[in-house]
Amino acid sequence: MPAQVAQHSDVQETFRTVFESVNLPYLAVDVDRVAEAIRDHGLRAESHCSIPLIGSGDRRDGLVGSWRGLLRRIDPPEWVIAAILDTPTMGAQIAASRPVIRNCNDVPYFAISESNDELTWTEETIWPIAYSSLLRQLKSLVDLHQVRIQEILNRRLKQYEEAGLARENVGLFDETTRILPTDLHYAFASLGAWLGGAMNVQYFASYAVAPQLRNPEYALSCAAAMGYTRAESRDLDNGGLVAVPIAVAQPLISTQGDPTVFGSIPVNEFSAANPPHVAALKRTGIDPKHPGFLIDRHYRGTFLGRAIGDDALYGARNVLRDHFEGFYPRRQRDDLIRCRQFSVPVYEVGSIEEAREIVAQIPIHDEENGIFFRGQTGFYTLDRPRRVKRLLFGNSCAIEPSLPTSASRHRHEYDPAHFSLRFFLEHHVIPEIMDGEDWKDAWRASVTDPELAIDYAMMAFAQHYGLPSHGLDVTTSLDVATWFATQKYSSAGGIAQYNVLEASGWPKRRREWPTVFVFQNVSWSLQCSLQDCRELEAFGLRALRPERQSARFFLGGHSEHRNRLAETAVCVLRLKPASYETTCDFGYLFPSPDEDPGYRAMLRFAEQDFSAGVGHYVNRFHPD
Repeated sequence: MPAQVAQHSDVQETFRTVFESVNLPYLAVDVDRVAEAIRDHGLRAESHCSIPLIGSGDRRDGLVGSWRGLLRRIDPPEWVIAAILDTPTMGAQIAASRPVIRNCNDVPYFAISESNDELTWTEETIWPIAYSSLLRQLKSLVDLHQVRIQEILNRRLKQYEEAGLARENVGLFDETTRILPTDLHYAFASLGAWLGGAMNVQYFASYAVAPQLRNPEYALSCAAAMGYTRAESRDLDNGGLVAVPIAVAQPLISTQGDPTVFGSIPVNEFSAANPPHVAALKRTGIDPKHPGFLIDRHYRGTFLGRAIGDDALYGARNVLRDHFEGFYPRRQRDDLIRCRQFSVPVYEVGSIEEAREIVAQIPIHDEENGIFFRGQTGFYTLDRPRRVKRLLFGNSCAIEPSLPTSASRHRHEYDPAHFSLRFFLEHHVIPEIMDGEDWKDAWRASVTDPELAIDYAMMAFAQHYGLPSHGLDVTTSLDVATWFATQKYSSAGGIAQYNVLEASGWPKRRREWPTVFVFQNVSWSLQCSLQDCRELEAFGLRALRPERQSARFFLGGHSEHRNRLAETAVCVLRLKPASYETTCDFGYLFPSPDEDPGYRAMLRFAEQDFSAGVGHYVNRFHPD
């Protein structure tokens, strides 16, 4: 749809281009507001929505460009109209006004205008009013993260001034917005942090690598544009290093205004406890032979383009975290793995009692969340090509655990599923649970709240019942983790099941034995990564399976931070061939749909036409 727009600055145009690429959640509509508008105004279809503008100069231009980019994308397809009309609200109350909605895609007038510190979107359709609640949430999200960064900056400035240091020495990176539930939330929160004074627009790196992650051939062409041979380009792609040519990166870096960071950490960042080789430290400028950046899609590391050599960018030695220096010497390790700059010990155990003894010795640094676990029937690795391993680790340990988010593992775009599930629960499940309509005001307040509690809960709920998301299931119970590590998953006739893995079925190679990972959030940027789905209980929907499994939800990074969970590893428990007696059994951990309202709702969602193509991920553990 052609919009009526004025001339834009380069900053505004860059933000417009970036935000025009963000996943648009077509089902993030407020059906009740549409119903109210049609009841109040009859068949008159025109509506508008205004967004307050803040800031000045380039920052304001960035804000305006972002909104323009998003609003230009809102052109819902026919199936969205059908889903809206199929809701009880529309069907029961305003059936006579259905032509207003049916004709939404015949748009004679569309405009985005700017005046009096407001950006106004107007159409001869119901779409501006339908998406007004979503836009309100995004606006509040921008404001929240702007204020958050401003408050941190003001505290730092005060501390520096009191120490007699110049204000110019204060700079702040935004590191936390990547853990928001969806790419849409991530993009606007990142925008807000930049408006508040952050040196970086964290979402820019995700935008820069997204086409390469979707299209391997495009990834190879980007590496070729940076001067790499075909063989080197393949190794970089297979090794998780995404090539971002300078022509792509430069406008983004120029727009954010700071060249020292791309994404959420400084370019060429290294750990003082485990530095790279000296030659790598000397490379501080753009290499004319390899102009651009290499971004690690597993750990977000961003490095200047360079010849693929023995640089050891993540450190040339095997260094354990000093947080656990009183714990690690207590037991001889059986193996070692690598999680970015730090190594993690592997301990072999023959019983759950032995595992408990080890866990009991781990010091607690995260008092709020403590220790958590993940059990797997095998140890899966990031299989990087040899020369990429040498580039990242030199001759030090390069055995990396593979703990990617489920959405990235399945190459699945999570956002459509998130808002489709939210739409389904709001219109087809919760009304059957809650009496009357008193709950609707609380629901609207929740889905417009910039703290995103309902969205975090929604993503955790989706993950616990099988939908690929930007996170992973973990548990606070060692017994539960051990049960999952020693149970073999299978599916037959559409029914999934778990069967005990007998000791005779253990793999021959020790490094492939069942594994229990032990985690703890010890760094500041990881502190708020654990979530649960209790928020949905406020609307009558209890999820019994995660409750029984002592489950938590670890928010993984989007896009170029897929292996984020690995950075929290304290140690790995490798299970020797044996019989492991736990307090768990299948019947308790996987209650039937008759017992578990959450499971019952997810089975219904899987059958919906608008389930965003993810219904088949919802495992059926019980026959009808």
